[in-house]
Amino acid sequence: MGDHDAGMTRREFLAASAASVATLRAADSWQAGDVAHLLPAANDRRILLKASFRRALAEPPKLLVGKRKVAGVRTDTAGRYWRFDADGLPPGEEHRLALEDHRGRLCATPGR
Repeated sequence: MGDHDAGMTRREFLAASAASVATLRAADSWQAGDVAHLLPAANDRRILLKASFRRALAEPPKLLVGKRKVAGVRTDTAGRYWRFDADGLPPGEEHRLALEDHRGRLCATPGR
C-alpha cells in the first residue's frame, strides 16, 4: 500500500494536523476543559489518541467518534494519562470527536 492509497500522504496529514490544531486553538467554540494535551494519529480507518488531563480521572473516559464510544485505557497509575483506539472506521467520512467522563463532556471538536 503506497502513501497515496489512503487519499493523503503522511506529509499532508501532518500539515493538516498542524493546521487543525491552530484552528482549534483559535476557534471560539473550542473549550479544552480538563484536557491538557492531545496527541492524535490517524489513517483512513483508524484514530489513535493519547490524552492527558489536568486532574486524575477515577473512571475511564470515552472517546466519541460520531455515535461510537471508545473506552479509554489508563496509561499511568494516577489516572491522568489515557489512550483511545478507534479502529474499523468507514474511510472517506468526516468523524466528529469528543471526550467525556462519567459527569459529561470533557471537550469536543468545534460544531458539537
